[in-house]
Amino acid sequence: MRKWIGVLSLLLMLGAGATPAPPRPGPNAYVADYAHLLSFEQKANLIRLVGEQNARSDAHLFVVTVERLKARDVQEAAKACFSEWELGEADVLLFLSASERQARIHLGVNWSSRWDMEMRRILRDAVVPACEQGDCGRALMDGSQRLLAVTGAGPSASLPARTWLESLENLGATASSRTGFSWQMCLVFMGGGVVLILCSLLPIGTGPRLFAATLGLVMLVSCYSAQGVLSAFWVVGGLGILWVAGSLIQAGYQAGARFSQPDSSVNDYGSPTESWYS
Repeated sequence: MRKWIGVLSLLLMLGAGATPAPPRPGPNAYVADYAHLLSFEQKANLIRLVGEQNARSDAHLFVVTVERLKARDVQEAAKACFSEWELGEADVLLFLSASERQARIHLGVNWSSRWDMEMRRILRDAVVPACEQGDCGRALMDGSQRLLAVTGAGPSASLPARTWLESLENLGATASSRTGFSWQMCLVFMGGGVVLILCSLLPIGTGPRLFAATLGLVMLVSCYSAQGVLSAFWVVGGLGILWVAGSLIQAGYQAGARFSQPDSSVNDYGSPTESWYS
């Protein structure tokens, strides 16, 4: 019995040591550079910047680096660290693994999915390029400064945009967070709705104009409500198909009727008639 208790204790110790999350240095420690990627000066500046901003904001930033992952990927490791450190619902974690050369930004539940767009930009523009150049310390500093601007604004703020393209991406990301569709699809729906509404202003028939305006409005509204308006979209689309089919059938019937009418210049025997004038 003692033998099995010893084996069980050893397994529990090994399991505890294999946790994918690094230990938290302390309750008020916001920067944990276990991979030693920051210089002494960089680490001091980062601790000061993060501490000052976290003291002013309800959303807190945490920066963690590890030498090697103890999980399948950086996403799982960042999620485990966020959970085991018991970070808040409005907190943000910047997690970087040196050996695997991977970085991840994990958001609390108060941050809607629209913020994934800005997180991808921060990794793409601030973190990854510096790491590829071998300067992970600068990557952590630049990424943290961008994230501090985000946490300072809070989860309810508008997505930052530096170019017109980012403004367009933000529009799609906001619609995507409401509908669950991809932001690209939401932009397609928005663009299609605008085009159809503009087509309804053209000098075409009343029926096509009404159909184009209705379908355009449904496509625009579908970017703000997923299920009900999407069902309406398919209903309007089906009615439109029936309307087009009915119009084609009616046009064919009228054309056939014109051909089937007898010519007034032909008698019952099929020979041309003659006219007499007195």
